[in-house]
Amino acid sequence: MADDVYRVHEQIHSNTHKPRKLKHHKAGEFREVPLPRSVREEMERYEEKHGTTKEGCLLCSPSGYYTEPMERHRVQRLFRDPRRW
Repeated sequence: MADDVYRVHEQIHSNTHKPRKLKHHKAGEFREVPLPRSVREEMERYEEKHGTTKEGCLLCSPSGYYTEPMERHRVQRLFRDPRRW
C-alpha cells in the first residue's frame, strides 16, 4: 500500500458476491484510489489486530465477502433498534 493511494485490483460482483475484475479494466490491471494517511493507518491497525482472511480481505461477513447490501442492512437494523448503539 502506497502512502497516498490504495490499489484496487478486483471488486465484489453485486449479484454473485464473488471477486471479479474491475469494470472497464483488463484482468490484472488496477485502479488507484486516493487514501488519506489516517485511513491507511487505521487499516494497518485493524490488520495488525484482526488479520485478514486467507484471500487477503480485511472486511468480510462470516459467510463470505463484505458487500454493500450487508452494510445497508446492518445500518437499517441499528436505526430500527437504537438500543444497539
